[in-house]
Amino acid sequence: MKVIYIKNYLDLTNKEKEQFFLFLKNDKAFALIRQRIILTENALLLDFKKGFDIKKIKALIDNYLSKYNGLSTHIIRSIIQKNDHLVLEFDNKKLRV
Repeated sequence: MKVIYIKNYLDLTNKEKEQFFLFLKNDKAFALIRQRIILTENALLLDFKKGFDIKKIKALIDNYLSKYNGLSTHIIRSIIQKNDHLVLEFDNKKLRV
């Protein structure tokens, strides 16, 4: 599974969130498996099927989200489940949520 983290996603309006998911649904480059909200980070995790170019998907999402201020996207290298929290590992840092 390949995962993209969108920081501050929850800051979008409901209409903007709906439009974003329509964008994901209509683009054949995406094979979205599921989405998860991280309330403490105001963030969204998007899980994609293996076999798709996650860097290309991230670039497409970055391009789409560029019209909104304060959002950033990151590729997650691994997710570790520990007792009552998750550890998200990025290229250069780890985030405990």
